[in-house]
Amino acid sequence: MAQRLTVAPLIPTLLISIPLVLAGCDTNQDSLQKQEVTKSPIEQDAKITGLGTKLMMASANEAGVNSASPPGPPVPNFSNYINVNEKKQDFFTYMSSLADIINTKVTSLRRQLKLINPQDITQQQIDQLQILSETYRIKTPDPEKQLALLLHKINTVPKSLILAQAANESAWGTSRFAVQGNNLFGQWCFKAGCGLVPIDRNSDSSHEVRRFTNPQESVEAYITNLNGHPSYTILRQIRQCLINYNEPVTGRALAAGLQYYSSRGIEYINEIRSLIKANQLESWAQSWWGNTANHPCSSLVTIQHPTEESVATSAVNAAKVDIDLANISQQ
Repeated sequence: MAQRLTVAPLIPTLLISIPLVLAGCDTNQDSLQKQEVTKSPIEQDAKITGLGTKLMMASANEAGVNSASPPGPPVPNFSNYINVNEKKQDFFTYMSSLADIINTKVTSLRRQLKLINPQDITQQQIDQLQILSETYRIKTPDPEKQLALLLHKINTVPKSLILAQAANESAWGTSRFAVQGNNLFGQWCFKAGCGLVPIDRNSDSSHEVRRFTNPQESVEAYITNLNGHPSYTILRQIRQCLINYNEPVTGRALAAGLQYYSSRGIEYINEIRSLIKANQLESWAQSWWGNTANHPCSSLVTIQHPTEESVATSAVNAAKVDIDLANISQQ
């Protein structure tokens, strides 16, 4: 069961949940159920504590969200829709409201972190930073470095990416895991009874697809996953690069950092980008900077076809490195 940790008002209350793995149960967007697939090495080894961390509000008024209110409506019955366009529109409307809630919480958390002065820090603030550092896999015990890394890792995710991945991973809200487990992004768990057992799970596998109390929990866990897991270091570097150069942070760009979200790798990235484009979830330039070599962030979004050796190397590096502090510019 989850363990609730209460901290002072400057940092939101945290709810640390069981360890999860990368969301990696692949879903064909036209199917009604998720299909079991062979996981890549990095997906097999990539476990993280605290993916289900609750970014509860220290001040509901500050974030514009009433943290005491019920956390959003349940997943509607999208299987009953006859009109496909109406179904898709209603799904995006539903997911958009959840995305706004969680991104608002993330923004509030960042605002509170920026109030901490590393040169005049209290013991209470040091303890709060340590709790967040454990959630976001930050190894350094130095509070100043913890703060810099937390501000690098904890940031909003483009709504276009959230909506596209939710549509893909949940089969437009109709998968068994979405309907029975409020799981919209395929997050795994490894404790018996923590979720739903995939129908085609291999006999030597023990994972389950996590069951969430409500859909908002699933969105929160997904964003914490992207912000904290070492497998998404590139995604966070792309985001920071675009912020540094005052460029819009888009789902199209950040999708390049999802190579290890699914065993389909590059095919999965292209599928997510296609969903963003086809459904007009963000503006889509025909002449995109990511396809050129003269943009300062171009190299980060260039997708390399991984070899077996490079995948293994990436897994090892991801396990050892959070983020190089030298790559973090002024927040």
